[in-house]
Amino acid sequence: MFDKKNHILAYKQKEVLAIDQDHALFIEAFLRFTRTNQTFIPLIEVADINQYKLHQKKDKIKHALKCVQSKPFIFILHKN
Repeated sequence: MFDKKNHILAYKQKEVLAIDQDHALFIEAFLRFTRTNQTFIPLIEVADINQYKLHQKKDKIKHALKCVQSKPFIFILHKN
């Protein structure tokens, strides 16, 4: 009646519903990343030595975190 292409399975791992295990793991990793960023970003500052600036706004911090691997002299600092 069902072949493997048309049959959709619900895979549940740690409260994540997905078609298969690979999708469930991807969704779980993405949700963990999102939750971590929501709690982590307000607690940090980014020092950009190239521009001689200290970034404290959320959008600047998010942009700097994306560029930290490709640009030298960008440092992540904890506010404490």
